[in-house]
Amino acid sequence: YLQINIHLLEINENLIEFQTANDTCDASVIPPPYRTINYIDESSKILCANERFLLVHHNSNLCLLDKELNMIREKFWTHGCILDICWSLTLARFLVLTRNYLYLVDESTMSIVRIQKVPKLSWWSCTYSDTCLFLTTKDWGSNICQFTLWPSIQLLKRWQPPQTCKQNETINNIIYNKERIALMIYNRLTKSKLIELKIATTFDCLWSLNLDIAYDCRAARCCLLNSDEWLVIDWNTSNLHHISNDGKLKSTCEYNTSPSCATMLSTNILVISTVDGIHLHKL
Repeated sequence: YLQINIHLLEINENLIEFQTANDTCDASVIPPPYRTINYIDESSKILCANERFLLVHHNSNLCLLDKELNMIREKFWTHGCILDICWSLTLARFLVLTRNYLYLVDESTMSIVRIQKVPKLSWWSCTYSDTCLFLTTKDWGSNICQFTLWPSIQLLKRWQPPQTCKQNETINNIIYNKERIALMIYNRLTKSKLIELKIATTFDCLWSLNLDIAYDCRAARCCLLNSDEWLVIDWNTSNLHHISNDGKLKSTCEYNTSPSCATMLSTNILVISTVDGIHLHKL
């Protein structure tokens, strides 16, 4: 017969190391860009990404780029200054916002269609949820207009101060994430800029953080990072402010050229547009 002797294996717990996955971005250690393209005209610095592509305004065209900044498709843009862009998974379209109108852009064909149901107002920024579109107005005491996305785009509700912001404040940027809405707000009395996180269904404030950003005429913008954290772009000082998901300032670092806008392309690529070009960073 076969005899098997079994001995207990002694394990030194001091030699065991457990590693957990960490997808948190640290803005203070952003690596050098692995791809860059330079602007050659007065292009809008606004950009937006979905899981596969990046949509930018470059050389008078709307350009669809891949993760290596290769040109996939382009379409000549004739509809005025671009103030914001967002991607709707529900519509499978990019939404491009100008001063008075909103356009749908099909990534497959680059067709551009103006949304007739959106009224002609002075718009400033846009974002979306699975079921709704949110547009902010460019005025003191900014309104936020909420539209249905499906089966058609229709005005659902118009949010006003004090739910959106104070009467002496204006909303520069809006981003939806997991039933929450982040707002970049400028207060003209205190000359201060702040980021606030609100509940999307009630606009009750969850937290507010006053940022050390000097007054300037350009809008401050923010970018959603991994782990529901935020990156605030301060073009005036070339600083990037890393904000935790509970509204605390984690770090501030200086970017090498003045940044204008940022977005995440998939989960590990940070895209930053500057005064002179577009830069891709692998996190």
